[in-house]
Amino acid sequence: MRGAPCLRALRAHLATRPNNPPDVNEDGTVAIDGTTYKGSEPTGYRSSQQGIGVYSLAAVVLLVRYTKQSEYLRACIARKIRGVVTVDQGDVRALLSGAKDDSANLEGEEPVEAPPVEVVETQAAPVQEEEDDADDPFESKCYSLGDRNAALVCIPGRDFSFAARLWERYVEREKQASKKRQHEERKAKEKAVRDEKLRKKDPVAADKKRAREEAKQDAKKKPRTSGTVGIIIVPNAPTALLTLVNAADLLERNTFVTPAQKRQQGAKKEPVIKVSRTRGDGVVQSFKLVDDPRRLSDSDWKKVVAVVAQGAAWQFKGWKVSQPVDLFNKYLGVHFKYDDSETPKDVKKWNVSVVSVNKHKRHLDPTAAHSFWRLVDDHIARRKKEKAGAAPARRKK
Repeated sequence: MRGAPCLRALRAHLATRPNNPPDVNEDGTVAIDGTTYKGSEPTGYRSSQQGIGVYSLAAVVLLVRYTKQSEYLRACIARKIRGVVTVDQGDVRALLSGAKDDSANLEGEEPVEAPPVEVVETQAAPVQEEEDDADDPFESKCYSLGDRNAALVCIPGRDFSFAARLWERYVEREKQASKKRQHEERKAKEKAVRDEKLRKKDPVAADKKRAREEAKQDAKKKPRTSGTVGIIIVPNAPTALLTLVNAADLLERNTFVTPAQKRQQGAKKEPVIKVSRTRGDGVVQSFKLVDDPRRLSDSDWKKVVAVVAQGAAWQFKGWKVSQPVDLFNKYLGVHFKYDDSETPKDVKKWNVSVVSVNKHKRHLDPTAAHSFWRLVDDHIARRKKEKAGAAPARRKK
C-alpha cells in the first residue's frame, strides 16, 4: 500500500489487533508496535476536499478509535486536531481495515518489501504484579476516569453536544453545496449540448444567442448607480477635522489626511465636491459636499441629509435654520473628533452623533468612514419611512 510509513504501520497493527487500536498520547505522540511517531506526522493521504491537504497521523488514529461521529469530533476538538472530513472517512477506514489496498488520494510509491527475517522468540521474564490492597478505604472510594477525553465527558453539568450539532450542520451544508455544484454542472453540460446543436443547425442564430448572453453578463458586472442622493454640509474652518479639502480622502478612499497636511501638499479648496460610495448591495451613490449653506436654495435644502458640526453654535450663523436644536432635529448631525479628545460641551447638548478618528493608526480609518455612512443610510431610511407614513392614502375608485 502507498502512503507514509506511519500509515502502513498503523494498517499492519490493525491487521493483527483490530480491536486494540493505538491512541494519541498527551504529548501528541502515537506508539505503534514499539515505534513512536509524532501525531502531526503526515500520512500521505490527501483529502479529496480542496484546501485541507494531507491528514495527520493523529487524525487517522482517532478516526479508528472513535466510530461515532460525535465522539470523533469531541476527541479532535480536545486535541486541537483537524479531523478527517466525512467524505473521506469511509475510504480511510477501508484502507486501514484491509478492504482496499490502494486509493487515488494516497501519495507516494508502493514500498519494496524486504526479504523475510527469521525471528527468534525469547521467553520474557515474568513480571510480578503488585497486589491491590482490598482493605484500603481510600481505594474503595476511587474510580477511573480513563483518559482526558473521558474526564471531559464526565464533568457534571457540562454539555458538549453543541459541538456535535455544529459538525452535523457543517456536514449538511457541505452536502447541499455539493448538490448545488452538481446541479449547476449538469445544467452547464445540457446547455453546451443545446448550443452545439443550434450552432450546427443555424450558426447565425447561435452567434446572436451568445451575443445576448454576453450582454446580460456585462450588464450584471456594471455597478448600479442611483445618481446624486443628497447634500452634506461640512465646516468652513481650518481647525475642523473634516473639511472640503480632506473629505474625499476619508469618505471616498477610507484614508484620513488632516486639512493641514492637504494644504502642505498643495491641495486647493473647491466650492463644491462630489463623493461617491458603494453600498453593501452594490449600488453606487453620489453626494454633494458644500461648506457655505447660505448659497443653497430652498430646493437644495430639501436635499440636505447631513450636517457635520464643528462644535460651536457660531458655525450656523446666517443659515436658513440657525438654531442647532431645530437644525439637528431635521437633519442628521455628525461630529468628527480624535478618539483621545473630549467631545465639546455644545455637541453633547445637541442631537449629534460622534465619529472618532485615530491620530496615528491609519488602518482604523475605514471603520470611521463606515460609521459615518451607516449613520447616513439610517437617516435616509428613517426619513423615507416618515414621508411614506405622512403621505395621504389614495381613494379607491
